[in-house]
Amino acid sequence: MKYTLSIIIAFLLLTSCASKQELIYREPPDVSTMNDGGAEPLTITNPRYPRHAAMNDVEGWVFLEFDLDENGHPINLRVLDSSPGDIFVKGASDAIVKWTFRKNDTQNKSQYLMEFRLAD
Repeated sequence: MKYTLSIIIAFLLLTSCASKQELIYREPPDVSTMNDGGAEPLTITNPRYPRHAAMNDVEGWVFLEFDLDENGHPINLRVLDSSPGDIFVKGASDAIVKWTFRKNDTQNKSQYLMEFRLAD
């Protein structure tokens, strides 16, 4: 019994240490250099800010690429990059598919940088 309890405690300690992800913020890509690939939103739905990120003052961004359907709605969504980690990917992905963008017939792929910032 004592041996089993020791194994359980060791397991819990190891899993709690392994579950704490170190968050390293990286600067977002410079979107000012994009040629026609920067999508212009016409209607937006605010993304959900993850509760654990808000409670820990974590900010970040998600860089997305997508095609636009005939109505300007994003399809074939791809996450090109995000920081820190993938904390904001679900919120960004769930929100952006509800957005409408200005359709540009000359561009094949559209890209958008969605930033997650807390109010001061």
